[in-house]
Amino acid sequence: MAPWEQFESEAGELASAVKARFQAAETHVLATLRKDGSPRVSGTEVDFKGSDLSFGSMLNAVKALALRRDGRCAIHAHPHQGVTPKSPGSRSR
Repeated sequence: MAPWEQFESEAGELASAVKARFQAAETHVLATLRKDGSPRVSGTEVDFKGSDLSFGSMLNAVKALALRRDGRCAIHAHPHQGVTPKSPGSRSR
């Protein structure tokens, strides 16, 4: 995975928009993989420390154990006030 600093240098406008979105809410959704490969989602906090994006977990939390077993993950920004999430097939009224 590319460090946040590289993302900013290669896609500055997108990185700024993503960072603003993560900073707009305190908690977000982290998706990890269970032993059988199925997804597990849990809440997490996101922070920008130096040139890195980081997220929080207690040392022996299920998500931490899952990440030690398989480092693949996805972080979804929590929709904050004034943002309407859209999904495929939804219509605006």
